[in-house]
Amino acid sequence: ELSAAVASSVMASSNAAKRLMIFGGTGFVGSAIAREAARRGLLVQCVTRGGDAPAHLRSEPWAASVTWLRGDALDPGTYAEHMRGADAVITSVGRLPFPHLTRDVIVRDNGETNVAPARCAAEVGVDRLVVIGASVPRMIP
Repeated sequence: ELSAAVASSVMASSNAAKRLMIFGGTGFVGSAIAREAARRGLLVQCVTRGGDAPAHLRSEPWAASVTWLRGDALDPGTYAEHMRGADAVITSVGRLPFPHLTRDVIVRDNGETNVAPARCAAEVGVDRLVVIGASVPRMIP
């Protein structure tokens, strides 16, 4: 299971509590990673545009143990200070490439939203980055 493998990778370096920052923690894959990391005792921070657990996760017991931070993946100024000192950053941000979306929007939402946190992690000294993505089907314009 992907979420267990990611959590195991982050925990591998020592037994001390690890701080994990997740981008995309409100989505299907990112929330599974956040849930597993919280279950394993990691200190989990999820960066979201709203800054709160989304309605579909609020009733989940693990969501109460997550620190939900307001931030925009495209704007490192909204999360860089919170990222400092994290043991790992995970990006799992993406959007289905529906035919009505332009190529620029698809590239921004599936590329730049993952690249900006990765660059910020390098700049603030986080040395462990996990990027989770998917291949884009041919329906992209």
